[in-house]
Amino acid sequence: MRNLLTYVAEKVKLTSINEVNALKMELHNSIQTSKANLFFSYVIAILCVYNLAIHTITRLSLDGNRASIISAGIIVLFALALTVMIRHSKLPKRIFGLTRQNWRKATGEALVWTAAIIATMICVKWVLITSIHRYNGFPLFDFTFTQERYMGLNFILYGLHSPIQEFIARGVLQGSLSHFFKGRYATTRAILISNALFSATHVHLLGGLLGVIVFVPGIFWGWLYSRNETLIGVSISHVLIGWTGLFILNLESLF
Repeated sequence: MRNLLTYVAEKVKLTSINEVNALKMELHNSIQTSKANLFFSYVIAILCVYNLAIHTITRLSLDGNRASIISAGIIVLFALALTVMIRHSKLPKRIFGLTRQNWRKATGEALVWTAAIIATMICVKWVLITSIHRYNGFPLFDFTFTQERYMGLNFILYGLHSPIQEFIARGVLQGSLSHFFKGRYATTRAILISNALFSATHVHLLGGLLGVIVFVPGIFWGWLYSRNETLIGVSISHVLIGWTGLFILNLESLF
């Protein structure tokens, strides 16, 4: 009886400890989810303010290049506000991709996929130039800073604020939604919705067409980010693809 009671007591004690640990973990996850939900609500509010500000400033700007420069300044202020919010939320920074974990693997994958996409972009433009009469005479590589007044400055600004865009689109939006959603397709839904929200911030350019164009590579970068959940690799990919498409190939001229 003594041995039996000792055995039962140990089993009850172990069961109680396991239940307490499970409850603590559930409480921790609930608190983290609640914080992420509140944080995401603030992000949506800031996005609305951002879109209104960009729309107003674009209407007052003289050209698209100047609007892009103003947009870059506003998005920096937007990112600074989000950084302060992250600090006050006390959520783990890794949720927002602010980590160097797996950065070597992420960078290697990003470079391989980016090289493949850039090669595809070059091939597509070459096919259009050689097979469609409308594009005959278009240069394959159209990399000239002197074409427009702000081209060189836009090139530099794009390289600087592309990582900031990734921080907002992938780190903040997709990272928050990944903790907000539950279930089998949580990551897929997070990628689609975060890209839709971020694409909406580009509707002030090219008559709204840029918002649609941004959505397509955003799906790729969202998938790339979800594999390692660090902003390093996806930021490098964003800069290289953006420089190639917008400045070296000047794909905007095809529209």
